[in-house]
Amino acid sequence: MPNLVALDDVAKSLVNNLRRFRNPLGLSIDKLTEWSKGLSFDNASDTYLYTGGLYQMIPYINSLIDGMNRLEGSIPGGIGMVKLLERFGFNVSSFYSSVTAKETARYNVIITNLYSLLKKEGINFGYLGDEEIYSGVILYDLGLDDEFGEIARQLAKKLKEKRVAKLITMDPHSTFILRSIYPKYVEGFDVEIVHYMELLKADKHKRDKDTSKIFSIHDPCLLARNLDLSQRYRDFAESLGLKIAEPLMSKRHTYCCGGPIENIAPRVSNSIAKNRCTQLAKLGSNALVACPICLSNLGRACKDRMNVYDLLEMV
Repeated sequence: MPNLVALDDVAKSLVNNLRRFRNPLGLSIDKLTEWSKGLSFDNASDTYLYTGGLYQMIPYINSLIDGMNRLEGSIPGGIGMVKLLERFGFNVSSFYSSVTAKETARYNVIITNLYSLLKKEGINFGYLGDEEIYSGVILYDLGLDDEFGEIARQLAKKLKEKRVAKLITMDPHSTFILRSIYPKYVEGFDVEIVHYMELLKADKHKRDKDTSKIFSIHDPCLLARNLDLSQRYRDFAESLGLKIAEPLMSKRHTYCCGGPIENIAPRVSNSIAKNRCTQLAKLGSNALVACPICLSNLGRACKDRMNVYDLLEMV
């Protein structure tokens, strides 16, 4: 049977972290806003960039999963014992201590690259900074409707206070949850949600030199099936001079990366991710994604077989 973490423990941990730190991992706000240091924003604008914290959380998610896997190998029921260990004084956040500055820099650059693209097109936008609240998408995915509604109303209230009319999003999970689910939980939620691929003009961001690498292109499920951005994704990749190869399962028929169940069914998640790695590796040693969850899951599962890059790393 798959190793499942007790959902009650997961739910309590996520909700407590969201209430205390406004993100599910319990990270300090400065870790989520570090990317924005020294950058200028127009907070008088009615358009804001929303990161949702997902890219910033990747190195900490990876470190947490690695730590859990080590624990699983040394303690019966390893991952399911985390909550019990916390009661005896074991600090799970100690798993984050192995995260290096180089690792966080990689994912921060992804966001600053988008910042630069938006500026290049003359788009003025603000940023909530240390007031930004995670969307709550993982709560919705886990069926925690009441808790999700609580977080959704908090974020909606903050956006209303700032008079935000449009949010520019950078990942498919935040885009889908804000655009399609928030209006069902927050009365009168009418903020326009625009994914960066829908806003930016691909032909304005051509690279001077083509890369010789061939990238197996992976379509994130939500990006392809819910947002219908598979072609825009390819347009951007090609405008950047990337040579892409299509796996058998792509676009609306894409194969899951294994997320976002890695915290409750790590073995199942890893098995799914490794299957996808096998499919992608048939086409080369490099894979292209456009989602932080895919980048995290496939990055871990494929690390001995191929390199995995986000589209925004290729700018």
